Amino acid sequence: MESTLATYRLFLEDERKNILTEQFNKFADLHNLPNNLKLRKSYTKLMDALDDEKSSTWLDTVYTNNFLFDLLSALPNPKERELRKTTQAFCHLLSSAGLGNKNSHRLMRNRYAQSVSGALSEVIIDASLRKTPEFKSIWTMDLKERLNTKRDK
Repeated sequence: MESTLATYRLFLEDERKNILTEQFNKFADLHNLPNNLKLRKSYTKLMDALDDEKSSTWLDTVYTNNFLFDLLSALPNPKERELRKTTQAFCHLLSSAGLGNKNSHRLMRNRYAQSVSGALSEVIIDASLRKTPEFKSIWTMDLKERLNTKRDK
């Protein structure tokens, strides 16, 4: 009996991994985003945190996950419009991502998406910095700081 349960558990873990990979691939393809191993691993960690209803440190785990920032950093020479568009696409992804489908899972995903969207609306970078090579880094850091500020409130 234990052997059957162990086999079934492995099957479920493999299915979950496949579904998360498929979700990420669809997201990357739909938005013409980079699809690499580092991003897939970061995405899986984020979904693990969002689907974990038992974690007492959920908020810290989700907000310290770097998927969004890894994704933005992986964009080749984006303009501000592309950075905003990708961040909004990430917020929309959260509504259907992961496998947890209880009210608590949806609430956590929506809360996180609203925080990111709110932080995004507050990102304002000086126009003189838009042409610099560091613009993407500056923009991403500003979003991260604003998101951390929202989390702390």
